Formats: sequence, structure tokens, C-alpha cells
Amino acid sequence: MRKYLVSAIAAVSVVAATSSAQADMAAANKWIESEFQPSTLSKSEQASEMEWFVNAATPFQGMEINVLSEGIPTHSYESEVLTKAFEEITGIKVNHQILGEGEVVQAVLHADDKRQREIGAVAECQRDRLFRCYTSCF
Repeated sequence: MRKYLVSAIAAVSVVAATSSAQADMAAANKWIESEFQPSTLSKSEQASEMEWFVNAATPFQGMEINVLSEGIPTHSYESEVLTKAFEEITGIKVNHQILGEGEVVQAVLHADDKRQREIGAVAECQRDRLFRCYTSCF
């Protein structure tokens, strides 16, 4: 009985994974038809590019990324349209925040300070661990 259950679960997993990839390509084809025209690439070349995105994104599906941009029309289009396409095609959610130029600079500087503090805390923790390990060996 257990053998059949494991086989059934494996089969369902394979079917689910296959339908998920098809859904991603279906989304890609929808965007190719509805938004990504005109293009210098043929629709089949675009589909090939989209297939690469679907495959490359597989290990990252379900993750979220944060994007911070200056408020210009190009970034508004990215935020309103392309983030939806990216999420549907890759399964990666994009949180796209648009700020004024000065606010973007401040946010990046603050993030860099925070990252430096985090790196310093990790280095201090590693140093303490190494010291404890070193002293416990004697």
C-alpha cells in the first residue's frame, strides 16, 4: 500500500510540475501576444527567450524581490506592466516602489549602511565563534 501511495504522490508531483511549466509558458505566450509587440524578434524567438526565463526562474519561484526606482515614465511602465508579466512568467513576485530621486538616493545609502552593519555583525559573530573554538582546543 505504501509503495502505491509513494508512486501516486510522485506521479502527481511530475504532473503538477509539468502543468506549472506549461502555465508559465502560457503566460509568456499571452504577454508576447498582448504586450510585447511590435518587436525586433519574431514571436517564436520571443517564445524561446521566455522559455529561458521560465527555466532559469524555476529554483526561485515563490520568492519576492524588492525594486526601488526613481519616478520617471519608464519606471512607471515597469512597475505597472512589466512586474505583472515577470511574476506571471517566472513565479517571482516583484515589489516595485517608485520614489523621488532624492528619496531613492537616501534609501540606497540607508540600505548600504544597514548592509554594512549586518556584515559587521556576522564578522563579529564569526570572530567570536572562532575564538571560542580556538580557546576550547587548548
